[in-house]
Amino acid sequence: MPPQPTEQKPGQLSIDQIRAYFEEGYLIVEDYFMPDELEPCKDAIAEMVDELAKKLYDAGKIKKLHQEAGVFKRLTLLEKDFPGSSILLFKMQRFPKAFQDLWCNERLLNVVEQLIGPDIAGHPVWNLRTKTPKNNDMIVPWHQGCQKGT
Repeated sequence: MPPQPTEQKPGQLSIDQIRAYFEEGYLIVEDYFMPDELEPCKDAIAEMVDELAKKLYDAGKIKKLHQEAGVFKRLTLLEKDFPGSSILLFKMQRFPKAFQDLWCNERLLNVVEQLIGPDIAGHPVWNLRTKTPKNNDMIVPWHQGCQKGT
């Protein structure tokens, strides 16, 4: 466990939570983000799915835009109509501002500091890997994204 910050900061975990993280290898913090903090991310995904649906429709790859479905059901329907749709969404390789804002959230960074120390950097390559039902194309085996010193 890295040395802990000496000053109290918004969103920090309790010492018991930090210990649990290092002992168990994971920690679940219920309701850490408020729904209004996550809604812009959901909206950004909905915009990307809408853009994908319009491109597929305009290219004659699908016959229906499925605008009546919610964003997650809609992507599942697009995948059913045109297998590989979720991969195309991934290939957009966009990092929406809403996600950038979430990554820069002060409370989140305060927790990350508690877990890894004050030298925090986000990897510049970001992907939205959607998981639609019965679709093995987007499965990513468990892996370590970055290793210290590499």
